[in-house]
Amino acid sequence: MRIFAVSDIHIDYQENKEWMFQLSKTDFQQDVLLLGGDISDDLSLITACFQHLSRCFYKVFYVPGNHDIWDAKKRFNHSIAKFEFLLQLAQEHGVCTQREVVRATKSQAHTREQETIERIASLHHLEAVPESTGIVSALEEFGHDKGDTYTAFENGESGGVESFAGRKSEDSISDDAIEIVPLYSWYDFSFGEPAPTLRRNWMDFHRCHWPEEIKSEDDICDYFLSLNEENLYVSFHRVISFSHFLPRIDIMPSRIPQKHRIVYPVLGSVKLDEQLRKLGTDLHVYGHSHVQVDTSRDGIRYLNAALGYPSEYWLDKRMTLVAELGT
Repeated sequence: MRIFAVSDIHIDYQENKEWMFQLSKTDFQQDVLLLGGDISDDLSLITACFQHLSRCFYKVFYVPGNHDIWDAKKRFNHSIAKFEFLLQLAQEHGVCTQREVVRATKSQAHTREQETIERIASLHHLEAVPESTGIVSALEEFGHDKGDTYTAFENGESGGVESFAGRKSEDSISDDAIEIVPLYSWYDFSFGEPAPTLRRNWMDFHRCHWPEEIKSEDDICDYFLSLNEENLYVSFHRVISFSHFLPRIDIMPSRIPQKHRIVYPVLGSVKLDEQLRKLGTDLHVYGHSHVQVDTSRDGIRYLNAALGYPSEYWLDKRMTLVAELGT
């Protein structure tokens, strides 16, 4: 079982929509996808996304992004009502929005190993090797090091997989069971005060609307973070958490030009990072910034898996492999 991550797929754009619908319905049947929000604000597109991805993957986990809860036409009482509707919609399509342990069964582990061996053999134009042959033996037989396994069959010899899943995180987790923890969040200006131009132009301020009791970004952020509280207990397993928003601003690369840092106040909240540490997460996957990052801070790895807009040609337009179970 592999665990992939992607966020900010923005299927309002035809190119991104085609990318999603071209995902194989066979290559990922034993795999898990972490979908980190910003699918669309269009409910019909979100529904189509859930339907398709739930057919492609063994299990899909989801957290809504800010675009998902936009409600410019005010079809809902407020954006929190739309958020709650999206969680229900996800569950109706078998998409998970709650904390859950995922495990590789023995059959999955065996099947995965045999597929790897057969693909190693195919690279050398040989008949499939017997089932009793192990991966290490097969690699050695054909002159590879053990570390070549990923390169041998993920990059270029795996049909549909290579086109969508070629980006592997620097140090993907390998285990028999991993606990996945979706975390809800928003921004609270703890990364900086927004400039007047940001307040005028940031679309959340125009396309989201809130209950009367919510008076500020602090209130919005605290509401979403409060939904995580019951899930912030330490696991017996390794933990991968994921959110749409950033848990700290120092994971943004230093190369970001000063003029683009104007958006930093609306990227996330330091309170989210406090929750990660209470949870004891090993790896946190996030989106929103459209800046692909794989870095570590104070004992936690942070990974951005954004697909981004079609115009953002510098982003790798593939899912990120973040863990492998049963290997």
